Amino acid sequence: MDLEQQRPGYDWTNVKQNVPEWFRDAKFGLFFHWGIYSVPAYQNEWYSRNMYVKGLQQNIYHEATYGKLHNFLRGRRTSGHRAG
Repeated sequence: MDLEQQRPGYDWTNVKQNVPEWFRDAKFGLFFHWGIYSVPAYQNEWYSRNMYVKGLQQNIYHEATYGKLHNFLRGRRTSGHRAG
């Protein structure tokens, strides 16, 4: 089923609008920093520091997901988590 069958009367003229001049001249930039903290994808870039501080959310998350730190650092997982 194509778009015209889903929405009768839909075509590009319905959504076409004049673009303001300031928008055409605007500069837009993004900065991405992809670090090791991206691997667990939990909270922020302080993950690799805070996972060692007992009681912090990153530490609690890390141990619940990957097991105790001393096992994790030796390459053994105790939580049953499997990388996939």
